[in-house]
Amino acid sequence: MNTVSDFHTRPISDAWNFAEIFKRDAAPVCVDRRNQFRSDALRHALKMVAPGTELRSGLERVLRGRTGGLVVLGNDATVDHISSGGFVLDIDFSSTRLRELCKMDGAVILNGQATRICRASAELLPDPSIETTESGTRQRTAQRVAKQTGFPVISVSQSLRIIELYVNARHHVLEKPEAVLARANRTLAMLERYRGRTDMVHSIVEEIETYVLELGADGRLLQLQLDEIVGTTGLAWEFAQSQA
Repeated sequence: MNTVSDFHTRPISDAWNFAEIFKRDAAPVCVDRRNQFRSDALRHALKMVAPGTELRSGLERVLRGRTGGLVVLGNDATVDHISSGGFVLDIDFSSTRLRELCKMDGAVILNGQATRICRASAELLPDPSIETTESGTRQRTAQRVAKQTGFPVISVSQSLRIIELYVNARHHVLEKPEAVLARANRTLAMLERYRGRTDMVHSIVEEIETYVLELGADGRLLQLQLDEIVGTTGLAWEFAQSQA
């Protein structure tokens, strides 16, 4: 049985090379292609912080601990250049280690796969001329670092008690799985209602697949439901034709 993912997956040479994705994003290409790269980078970042991952578990621990935190998902010369103080670790990542390190001031810097903790308690000093729409100090820093380095940055707000993800100029609040699932089910019902409208298929399917990524382990049933609609209605063929 064909599924939406058979037609919708966009291959990337290095799934976690965010800097390369944004380097291509800055190239003089058409608007649709720029939006595609931004969407790809956000999708990969959402997959990294989805429920069921070690990283999400660590972020939830930080949130429950009410200490706040700033986490950079990538480490290169640019990140090193804007980082001051702290200490180098280069140890395996674990949710408990992230929780303990976030008790200290400063940011925690991970490698691009979030499997190693590279540095902790680092002060981030991004270019102050980079435009930001945020008002809080931690959020302003996170947005500027994401734009300057091309790596996703996570801000855990102590006062607002939310986890925010910054991917280049994109800002995404990580909601509880039940809230995401409720929206996903409404969108799935919309897909069934408008499955004859090929002009709407692309955006609806893309939205549902984003929910699947955001739900992580909790999104398996949603993916099965999406595949069933695609396989039993012939929507996969229509979707493939709209992508041709």
